[in-house]
Amino acid sequence: MGLTEIFLYFLEFSNRFTHNYGWDIIILTVLIRVLIFPLTLSSTRSMAAMQKIQPRLKELQAKYRGDKERLHKEMMALYKEAGVNPLSGCLPLVIQLPIFIVLFRILRIPEANGYMFVNATFYGMDLMTAAFNRLSGDFLSGLSLLLPGMVNLSILGEWGIGFFHQSYLYLPTLVLVVFMSVTTIVQQKMMMMDTAQSSQMMMFNVFIVVISFTMPAGVLLYWGVSNFLQLAQQKFMSQQKSVAGGVKTVGGGRSGEKRAVEGAGGDGKAAGAAGGRAHDMGAAKKGGEHVKAGGAGKNTGKGKKKKRKKRKKKKR
Repeated sequence: MGLTEIFLYFLEFSNRFTHNYGWDIIILTVLIRVLIFPLTLSSTRSMAAMQKIQPRLKELQAKYRGDKERLHKEMMALYKEAGVNPLSGCLPLVIQLPIFIVLFRILRIPEANGYMFVNATFYGMDLMTAAFNRLSGDFLSGLSLLLPGMVNLSILGEWGIGFFHQSYLYLPTLVLVVFMSVTTIVQQKMMMMDTAQSSQMMMFNVFIVVISFTMPAGVLLYWGVSNFLQLAQQKFMSQQKSVAGGVKTVGGGRSGEKRAVEGAGGDGKAAGAAGGRAHDMGAAKKGGEHVKAGGAGKNTGKGKKKKRKKRKKKKR
């Protein structure tokens, strides 16, 4: 059983409960995201590590600008030292590429899905219809009655713009085009490691927006929901990292406060000991003064007794 048969079996089984192939595609997207979450987590951590070593990479690029072989060796050594695999960030995308191709084929070719998606809609959007397509004028006039929201662009071809000859714009799908394009651009900005790549990313974003007009609405639904779940995962992991950093900071602050209190207690003990020594010294000093005063008093009393004896002898 190939991947196409597995997808068709799952969508048909899920449709027994949802009765809407749009929700079936969303459930399939969530399931795929859950299955590849370990790879996504590893990829996110690897990209975070790559961002940390970007300054060192720039230094190596400036130092060995004229020696590509030496630059490659130094970069490989830096990756090994930091424990980073520069290709791990592409692994989730590589795994999803066959899924995307199979889903595109299922929704693009009615024969590939056994015509099970014919007239399948999701909130008024035909899942097999792209935002921009080319059809003959007769076929378009009949199809417009079946699919409201189609705008004939052939008039632009009559004005000299041959690209729009026998083409139409399916307005309901534009919602998914915008949703998929915005989530893709935001995701790329969060993953971008070097600001020098902004011009290349802009060209890639333009390419994504252009090809999104030619994709069936079901593919856009899968892509947009997948991007949204990826952003939610990245946001959750960044919050967990911030909370962990905050706990470490608070723990360090409490330890500092404890050390400060202990230091203050030690200072108080030292001050108390110094005060006790000062008190003892003061008491000893006063005691000495009292002893001296007592001694002086005794000497004075002895002198008075001698004078009295002398007086008595003279009277005799």
